[in-house]
Amino acid sequence: MNRNLSPDLIEAMRLLEAFEKSKDHSERTRDFEDAIEILNGYLQDSQDSSHRVVVVNLKRTYTRKLLEELPLLSGLDLNDWLDYSKILLLSVSNEVEELVKDHPNLRKNEQDFINIWAEDAIVLLEKVMKGRK
Repeated sequence: MNRNLSPDLIEAMRLLEAFEKSKDHSERTRDFEDAIEILNGYLQDSQDSSHRVVVVNLKRTYTRKLLEELPLLSGLDLNDWLDYSKILLLSVSNEVEELVKDHPNLRKNEQDFINIWAEDAIVLLEKVMKGRK
């Protein structure tokens, strides 16, 4: 199948595989975000492509994998938590919303994960904003 895919899609698939295998959180989140950016660009630029279904399924599959592993990420430091939260809340928010409709346990995973550092992140943001006044 890879023979028919564009180099960009092959690179996105490589990045998603690297995300899945890596143990380093900063590498994982960077690989995931880079792959999603490539896939989003492909969807935007290739409206008539026969590979659109593959791209949409890749995004959903890896978003689901991320949501399923969130309970294992409860010991993250604030910086790593922010990176994963940014992915969930910004990069793949549409996919998250679609998935949690059919799988309530994934919504709980997301909510529990966000709650790990949410209060601390809000306090930190408030301090930063006060310092800018």
